[in-house]
Amino acid sequence: MDMINFTRNDAGIIRLMGRFDYLARREFTGTVAQAVADSAVNSILIDLGAVDDIDCSALSLLLVCRDVAKRAGKTVSLLNPTGDVKRALDAAHFAALFAIESTFELA
Repeated sequence: MDMINFTRNDAGIIRLMGRFDYLARREFTGTVAQAVADSAVNSILIDLGAVDDIDCSALSLLLVCRDVAKRAGKTVSLLNPTGDVKRALDAAHFAALFAIESTFELA
């Protein structure tokens, strides 16, 4: 999986590409920790638009991210899930846990 991390305004943006699975845990948790530690960041936006597959361990990582951010007084939103990723989020009822935006433009 590839990951791009940047900040825009008061949002830490994490753009994921490829397969999001257990192998991405170190890079993902490190990137989340950086965003949470950044005092200029109030929200974390995780762009899933280029993720073609997600497994249950990645879903767990998203929950951990949400909990860590919440303890720091920050929010987490999931952006642009499609296909199998959207189906996995729907099956896990993530809409009850996250703000999910399906047509968010980051350009």
